[in-house]
Amino acid sequence: MTAAASMSATRRRRPLNRNGRPRYRLTAADQKRIGDYFKRYKLHEPEKFSKVPGWGSAAEGLAYVRMTHAFFRECAKTTGACAIRN
Repeated sequence: MTAAASMSATRRRRPLNRNGRPRYRLTAADQKRIGDYFKRYKLHEPEKFSKVPGWGSAAEGLAYVRMTHAFFRECAKTTGACAIRN
């Protein structure tokens, strides 16, 4: 999602079935409904906006979640620069 002048990567978690696969599909209609919500999200604030520029793959989402987890695990108490190990 892009909001005002910054990019904010937003991820959506879905419950899994017994096989570890998503229990529900994120359909094109769901994506449109979510995108439409973010089109309206900042309408009440003059000169602000938000929009969903696109949808990444499941692999991209998982990589982002893993990197974010590593960041909080390894850099939570760091005040200077912090390098995340893969």
